[in-house]
Amino acid sequence: MRSLLPTRSPSISLCPRRAPRAVLALALAAACVGGTAAPALAADAVTITLRGTSATADSTSGVSISGGTVTITAPGTYRFTGTLTDGRVLVNSAGSGEVALVLDGAKIINNSGSAVRITKASSVSLTLPEGTSNALSDAYVYPADTPEAAFHTVASLTVGGAGSLTIRGNAADGLVSTAGLTIASANITVTAADDAIRAKTSLTVSSGTITATSAGGDGLKTTDKSSTSSGRMSIGGGTLKINVEKRCLQAATSLSITAGTLDLSCGGKALDAKATLTLSGGTTTVSRSSEGAESTEITIKGGSLSVTSIDDALNATDGSTPPDQVSTTARLAISGGTVVLDAGGDALDSNGSTEITGGTVVVNGPTVTTSSAVAVKGTFIDVAGTLLAVDATSAIPAPGQGSQGHLNLSLSSSRPAGTTVQIVDSSDTVVAAYQAPKAFRSLLHASKQIVPGQEYRVYTGGTVSGTSIGGLYEGGSTSGATLAKTVTAAGGPTP
Repeated sequence: MRSLLPTRSPSISLCPRRAPRAVLALALAAACVGGTAAPALAADAVTITLRGTSATADSTSGVSISGGTVTITAPGTYRFTGTLTDGRVLVNSAGSGEVALVLDGAKIINNSGSAVRITKASSVSLTLPEGTSNALSDAYVYPADTPEAAFHTVASLTVGGAGSLTIRGNAADGLVSTAGLTIASANITVTAADDAIRAKTSLTVSSGTITATSAGGDGLKTTDKSSTSSGRMSIGGGTLKINVEKRCLQAATSLSITAGTLDLSCGGKALDAKATLTLSGGTTTVSRSSEGAESTEITIKGGSLSVTSIDDALNATDGSTPPDQVSTTARLAISGGTVVLDAGGDALDSNGSTEITGGTVVVNGPTVTTSSAVAVKGTFIDVAGTLLAVDATSAIPAPGQGSQGHLNLSLSSSRPAGTTVQIVDSSDTVVAAYQAPKAFRSLLHASKQIVPGQEYRVYTGGTVSGTSIGGLYEGGSTSGATLAKTVTAAGGPTP
């Protein structure tokens, strides 16, 4: 049977072309294995053994210890092992080199503040050797005017290695950098009262596994919006599992997803970027959200995106244009990939323009008539790719002049979830087979198989077969189906 769905490109796994920045006094393996580099501890590294409420070091070079406080005062490599039941690691390095922290089976609990706090350093790296389990936990109550995070740094931070780290932010945040943060690898689990992972100028994830949970804050977040070159977030690989009360990923300026597997569940917006949101690869699944994605410009070039939202699924808005006016900067553009939307509010929502030039887009729109599967204030064109959208309204807005062939129809009454729809051409070939996961009345379908000016019959019933993308199947049969409507396709070149 000829497939009715477009062929999807095979997934591609890329080893980073440029390895993470080398850690001072650590020799990083040249080969990329599973996306992580294997560190070898240098001979001059200082080993610090944590012993309950105190610690010892095998060298006094760059290290001072007072009770349960271990202070690093100079660049170098510092290996931590053992357990601090009430203490902390403090980095206050005036030197120009990097401070390299290695957690080698270390557990640090601080009952009065941060487990690790960096107040001064040129840059910091955190390495988690393969096979090690490490943990950080902070206080539930902090002194006044003290940053509240289990791991807090004012210097840029790079995290790597193949080990694991569990962070508990009991008072507020888990892992915070007031500069930049790069997670090159490792298995990191963060549970926080407020934000799980936050950086100021940039946040980059290239590999590893990140699990973030928050009962009152965001998952991953950047905060600096002083310029478009700052406040960026980039996901280039790895696995992210985020379950938070507010926003899953929130970028102060731009958010880019090029690879990786993202499982997102949040009470707020799942993908939130002030200026631009770009998806060009990876698999992103939003199982719970108030809104799936919001940005001034949303661009989807590739990958797979599945969104379940209480309100809008994709919302292109500049945040300042009045609701009754068309934004000149808001834009939603889809040129590739697979997009499946299940929205309680407007699904494809743009306060500016919307353009579909490729990919497969399936919209299971709202079951209320006050919202729509497609809500575009500016121009709406669909020149290529496959679009199937349904909702409960009496008519879905159709793409404008210059769009490819499309069918826009409303059935005589609402049809329940589970209803199968077959679209058949004049040669009795099923060109689209869809099984609705929600109740609907109106349907919009555009693809290269719909020829402007030709007549198509729409049946309800029959069977579907093959792989499904959001309810759109590879094949279908009208056996036992009932003719619901005959429609003439619109579309074609601009006059």
